Amino acid sequence: MKAKDTAFSRLIVTLDWNAVNVIDDETFQVSVHAAGLCPSHPVPIFYVATSEDDMFVVIIPWKGVASAPSGDEGDFAACSEVLRQTQPMERSPFESLQLGSFDVRRAVSTTEIADTACLGMSAGESLHVAEFSSLSVSPGRVMPGQLKSGMGGGTPFTVQRPFAVCLWHTDMDDLNVPLSAIMVA
Repeated sequence: MKAKDTAFSRLIVTLDWNAVNVIDDETFQVSVHAAGLCPSHPVPIFYVATSEDDMFVVIIPWKGVASAPSGDEGDFAACSEVLRQTQPMERSPFESLQLGSFDVRRAVSTTEIADTACLGMSAGESLHVAEFSSLSVSPGRVMPGQLKSGMGGGTPFTVQRPFAVCLWHTDMDDLNVPLSAIMVA
């Protein structure tokens, strides 16, 4: 495979939490915007608002779940299935989530495009799509003088590994899949 046979792209998404409280250098709390239940998943699914009105970070806890997915494709498929079956809860059992900062890096993987003719290429030409990803999650930038966000008085849900971090955009409701799904092990 040569460079001309491969398509590369880069997508960078930078979001701020809608409401965050820093607990220490590595731990923080974020407000839960909404929660849902999935019949095939025993733990609530949490939607966290971001600085973009249309985009949410979805946390799917997998700790203690016997059918935890493995592998990038399995992660995406399992998260998509959970999200498709999730029904909104009238009220979230937790007002906030407690998370630790983390980084996840994925090595390059390539997928061959079977029908390159649909992309205007000659029949028989090969094309591979190279994909790699990285995800960094932290409390965000320190804003001097900013008032501390209120998280409510309840006990937060402590997110433990493994869990999935999905990006959900409201414009993709009809497609009903996340923009991305990354397992944090």
